[in-house]
Amino acid sequence: MHQRALEDRDSLALAGKTAINLGLLEVQYRLRQSRLLHILFRRVPPLRFMMLRLPFLQPALYGTPAPDAREIAEAITQVAPAASTFYVPAGIGGHRDHLIVRQAGSLLASRGVTVRLYADLPYAVMPGWPGWVAAPDRERTNDRASAFWARHLEALRVQVGDPVKQARVVALTPDERARKEQAVRLHVTQIDALNSGRTRGRLDQKSTFAYEVFWELNAQPCVAGRRRDAQNYSRR
Repeated sequence: MHQRALEDRDSLALAGKTAINLGLLEVQYRLRQSRLLHILFRRVPPLRFMMLRLPFLQPALYGTPAPDAREIAEAITQVAPAASTFYVPAGIGGHRDHLIVRQAGSLLASRGVTVRLYADLPYAVMPGWPGWVAAPDRERTNDRASAFWARHLEALRVQVGDPVKQARVVALTPDERARKEQAVRLHVTQIDALNSGRTRGRLDQKSTFAYEVFWELNAQPCVAGRRRDAQNYSRR
């Protein structure tokens, strides 16, 4: 976990930013401190994938509860009280911690703060980029990748609107793409896991780093969305 914090620092430094650690544990660090359990998970990854998604095993596997979205929102505002804009993961792909942070972003937006969701990699490109991302003049149709995004953003439709029509796309320059890939690869402890399973090989493709896609949340509170996120979280 200490190594991960150092990687965050070095990665953000490439963008001229300073990492601030809130001290809230990500899901992989909330597991109970069991040497046998960790050896088993490392040696049999499919077993880890299955066990971590069974709700009745959660109390036995996790020693620390997940942080609450409100707790995260308060922690963010305390360390950055003067910030006017926040970027939070869109939760595409259903990463449980990304969903919690997205809920925190929804709370911040409901208070009138500018909050933007970004297409979180590599999960957002599991089905590839939507065709209209690479061809901005193309009519935005609901292709397979777009439908995948819409499904994961459905809970925030009140705040996002149509995720296909409202998405804002920024095509990165070759230099920006290279620096983005470099920033990602500085996370040495994470890169192998991020480039395996359902996202296998995505981080080996240069096109993965070619774009930034984001949505701006409006200030409309999204109670139903938070409830659905909670339901999704309980099933994972």
